[in-house]
Amino acid sequence: MKIQRIKNKIIFFAIFLGVAGFLGVERAQAGNIYLESGSYLENGQRYYELKVFSDTQGRKINVLAGEMRYAEKDLNFERTNSGGSIISHWVERPDQVKDGKIKFSGGIPGGLQSEKGYVFSAIFSRPENSTASQTEIILQNLSEYLSDGKGTQNNLADYKFILYFAGTETENFSADIEPPEVFAPYVYFDYYIEGGKWVVFFNAQDKGWGIDYYEIYESQIKYDMDELKNLDSLDWKFSDGLRAYVLGDQNLTSYIYIKAVDKAGNIRLAEVLPARNAFFSYKIWILFLMLFLLFAIVIFYIFFILGKRKDGKDKKEENRAENKKF
Repeated sequence: MKIQRIKNKIIFFAIFLGVAGFLGVERAQAGNIYLESGSYLENGQRYYELKVFSDTQGRKINVLAGEMRYAEKDLNFERTNSGGSIISHWVERPDQVKDGKIKFSGGIPGGLQSEKGYVFSAIFSRPENSTASQTEIILQNLSEYLSDGKGTQNNLADYKFILYFAGTETENFSADIEPPEVFAPYVYFDYYIEGGKWVVFFNAQDKGWGIDYYEIYESQIKYDMDELKNLDSLDWKFSDGLRAYVLGDQNLTSYIYIKAVDKAGNIRLAEVLPARNAFFSYKIWILFLMLFLLFAIVIFYIFFILGKRKDGKDKKEENRAENKKF
């Protein structure tokens, strides 16, 4: 798994930066990444939202990376929202927390120039026994890569932010009721997986709280999309964060259904039609079998029937020859 993640990162940066530019990194004046805070009430509980923004300082960037560090004694991590982010291709989605750190990295195909580009937001609550009036959040290990054809790297300065619990502006809670946007999965052949496998790739966008996970289902039966949403008895395959799935049906005769679920539980379904017709494939095998049987019959006729006739003729000639002697 680690090797695959490293490989994905190398491929990712090679695509967005160009291999030559990535290996020969240049440095330039950096932009900056900063925070804005707010709070809201949900079911009687107060939550604090820290939004991460990017100011590219007039430059065009196509990769951002870094981590958010917070004090676990002062804040309980609840979730992150990435819906509407300037990053559309995450290498490391900011969903995992370890030792009070939230890491993130991802790319912007084509690049982006912005004074206030929304990256993601982290939602926190306060521990019940906390008496702190404020806490420090730090954005650190920050870097960006310019979309300049050279892969110019900028290492950004750390950004320190003080969150005052009492003075944080209260915002209206905005529920996410919209499903992810329409997306189009596609199937391709990957030569690097177990000697070559067919894989389905998918990447849905969500302008609300962000994509939570995907589910994949392969079927010889075509389903109505609305009906499929309510069929929980099907054997959906879970994909947490990964946007590619090795198909079970390597003959490509199945319908492929992809379910994108956002963090509010809203669902968007997509379908990939069979690349090959199962009935046609079945008929091809029948045809091959018939041809094989026909070939076997011809070989049997040549070597057995004709051979017998030849042996019979030879015996008749021998008998004639013996009769002539007498």
